[in-house]
This record gives sequence, structure tokens and C-alpha cells, in this order.
Amino acid sequence: IYMKELPLDEIKKLEDKFEIFLKIHKTDNIRELNRYGILKSKIYKKIFYKFLGWFVSEGSLDITGKNKTHRICISQNKDVNMLNFLEIEQLLKDIFDHKFKMNDNRFCICSEVLYYWLEDNCGKGSKNKKIPEIVKFSSYENKLNFLETLYKGDGDKRRSEHLFDDISSTCRYTTNSITLRDDVIFMLISMGYSARYKQECDKHGRCYFRIFNYKRKNNSWIKQYMANTYEYNGKVYCVTTEKNKTLFAGSNGAFNIIGNCY
Repeated sequence: IYMKELPLDEIKKLEDKFEIFLKIHKTDNIRELNRYGILKSKIYKKIFYKFLGWFVSEGSLDITGKNKTHRICISQNKDVNMLNFLEIEQLLKDIFDHKFKMNDNRFCICSEVLYYWLEDNCGKGSKNKKIPEIVKFSSYENKLNFLETLYKGDGDKRRSEHLFDDISSTCRYTTNSITLRDDVIFMLISMGYSARYKQECDKHGRCYFRIFNYKRKNNSWIKQYMANTYEYNGKVYCVTTEKNKTLFAGSNGAFNIIGNCY
């Protein structure tokens, strides 16, 4: 994992990628293209980042039926999580009008265009999920909109009713995707949080990662008793970064931003 800074014009290009993709993709649904065209508005961008958070946590992709319908579904049980269920319903109404189907357990949108964009940028299947570049290198506000819904899907909070509003609260996110694990930690560190993870396995042998983040200062220091000494004969390298000379490093799931050794 590494820290990366992009100029504003590069961030703008990333945000426009989705719109450009829609325009060049083959589709006969002109109304659909017009509907997605409002991505240029700030309000729509905020809603779209929230949609991406729900999809990465709770979304799935499949192609079904003899007509090869491309389907995007977001799972949420109405009886168990009523507030989340209503939030997703309103979000989809804002984006897709009423062009989606729903039952008490999930919401589904049929769109070949959106299907392939999500597959390329968010991944298909829980082990392949990732955070899109458009999110990772966007503004703090956009990242926060994404993380809020991401954590509502597969996260939980400690001591705070709001996920990211209390510096004394601890949040936890669970995933079985290595890429998503690293992406979430990268996002949290870039937003000023401390983060660490640990791997756990259930009784059936299924393993997953628990990511913990803290708003308060929670640095992970390497103490003398944690270090080992080895005999070595050869070159020793000092890695660096081109711009800000800082590195994002750690071990055993704990990370810090560090400087060069000289």
C-alpha cells in the first residue's frame, strides 16, 4: 500500500470516466444515458458515491435468463435492517427513478452499461471486491460518503451512533477480499484515521479480515522487545517516494506513515 497524490485535473478525469464509459458503450436505451448524464451535478456525485459504498459491501452481479439480462443487486433484509433498507430504496429512486425491482431481501437494477462498469471498477464476487479509483483519489467529502454506506453494509461501530463523528469511537469493517482490505486501510489513513487489521477464521475454516479504525491518535510503535536480530551479509536498501518522501508501512496488520531512514 502506498500514499499517492493526484492533481485536481487528474481527479476530475477519474470522475468523468464513468460518464465517458456510458457514452461510448453500446446501448439502445437513450433515456438511460440521459439519466446517467446528470453525473456532472454535485448532488448526483454525492448520491453515486453512496451507491458505490452499498454496492461494494452488499452488491452482486449476475447475467440471467435467455435474454442474458445484466443484473446488479444490493442485498438488505427489510425486517432486520429497516433503516438501511429504506435508505437504499430512496437512493435508488433518486438515481434510477423507479426503474428497479425490489423485494424484502434485495434490490435489483437491470443495466448492461452499469454492470460492466461495476465489474471493472468494483469487482465481481466478495473476494474480488475493491474500491474504485474514482473514490480512492477523490475529495474527503466523497470518501466519507462512500465509507458511510460501506460500513453500514459490512461494518459496525463502537460507542457512537454515527460511524465517523466521534473521535473516541472505534469502527470495524469485515471483508474476505485482500484488495478491499488494503483499499479501506489506504482510504482511512489518507483521511487522517489510524487503522489496523487482523485475520480471523470461523469453525468452518472460512477466513476474513477485521479492519479497525480510530479517529484518536492510536499509533502502533515498534518496541525493542518486538524486534529480532539476524546475521546478514549483503546490501541494505532504503526505499523512498518521489514527492513527499513518506512511506506507509507496517507488519502484523498495524500500519503507520513513516519517513526515510535518512
